[in-house]
Amino acid sequence: KKPLTLSYTTFDTYYIDVQMDLIDKTEKETGGLYCKIQLMGLGLFYKTYTDRNIAEENGGKTYDYTYDYTYANNAASTLQFDVESQRQCPCKLIILGPAINPSWTQYLNGEQVATGKVNVTLSASERLIVDTTKIPYSIIKCNHDGTNAENVYQNSDFTTKRFILLNNGQNTIRINHEGADDLNLYLERREVYETV
Repeated sequence: KKPLTLSYTTFDTYYIDVQMDLIDKTEKETGGLYCKIQLMGLGLFYKTYTDRNIAEENGGKTYDYTYDYTYANNAASTLQFDVESQRQCPCKLIILGPAINPSWTQYLNGEQVATGKVNVTLSASERLIVDTTKIPYSIIKCNHDGTNAENVYQNSDFTTKRFILLNNGQNTIRINHEGADDLNLYLERREVYETV
């Protein structure tokens, strides 16, 4: 059954994607077949993290005048986290709708390293997933439960890099769109290690 993931626990829990390389068949005994198997690693060990923002309308500075105006927190559609791995790390950027033509900018230690944009409209029940955890990389639109997946890579702004790989240091992901509201987003990241 594919895909297979091996979990290895020391002080922390690490994972590695594997496939069966060798299986020694034996004679059936009471309770079933007892077979030695050999697994082959398909990449490096990794730890998984999920970062999430929650865009809220409150938290800004409001005034009780004849007009209602809020100074919104610019960081509402931003994630910031440190990566300790010395290798480039894949991730899934998940932007929750509603959104119009979402775009994103990646910073490493305060310096811009990548941008991306997809010309697509997301309803409140849809999400955009920009995925570098599997090859080939993908950009899909789907419902929140993962159904009705549609490849929207062809709607990308090809003047941008589009795909995000995280690097050692402080990483910041800032998203925006052509709509009025702040966006909710997740980032599922894998910090990879040559040895554990």
